[in-house]
Amino acid sequence: MEGPGDPGAPAARWKRHIVRQLRQRDRTQKALFLELVPAYNRLLEKAELLARFSEKLQPEPNDVTPSVHQGPWEKESDQGLSPAALRGKWQEEAEGLRLVCGEVGGAGV
Repeated sequence: MEGPGDPGAPAARWKRHIVRQLRQRDRTQKALFLELVPAYNRLLEKAELLARFSEKLQPEPNDVTPSVHQGPWEKESDQGLSPAALRGKWQEEAEGLRLVCGEVGGAGV
């Protein structure tokens, strides 16, 4: 009969505790996995729809029209200006910012 002095009793409790913790971890991971599968399936469906729409929206090779790529920093009015004129315009804008926001840090201002 096992009593409190039995050296096997603490080890059995420790093992039961570990088994309980592992089962709890497994249940938690299974629940997360069961939530993940439908979300992943929805994502795959959306990707398939996107692929179909992208194929339908592909322009015909003859419909390609040349366009000028212009960055957001480039304004149409700035395209014909010389570097000196652009520098002057930039300094005016920096001065306006300095008046509104305070001193602008940086070299060459």
